[in-house]
Amino acid sequence: MHLIKLIIILLLTGSTINTFGQYSLKGVVSDEAGTPIPAAKVFVKNSADLRSIADENGQYEMRLYQGEYFLVITSMGYKTIETDFINMSPGDSINVDFYLATDDRPIIHCDN
Repeated sequence: MHLIKLIIILLLTGSTINTFGQYSLKGVVSDEAGTPIPAAKVFVKNSADLRSIADENGQYEMRLYQGEYFLVITSMGYKTIETDFINMSPGDSINVDFYLATDDRPIIHCDN
């Protein structure tokens, strides 16, 4: 019984530690006309764990720790963009909207 209580306490404490010190980065990914782009990917460059996918309204949200981040925003049919650094400071909740330009390059399909 004491072991179960200890495990529950450790699980609750661990989840608090993981969210402590995280800050919110959110916004909308749209095209040049302002139309939201569903399923656009927003991620921290060189960090596969820190990513978000825009919902059907183009809205994304990420939880980041204090620090500087370079973001990559991409979606099929649009040009990929990379941001200058985003600086997350204590208490920050930053709203950043991104606008992607249409990529006119043809999509090449390979059949084997």
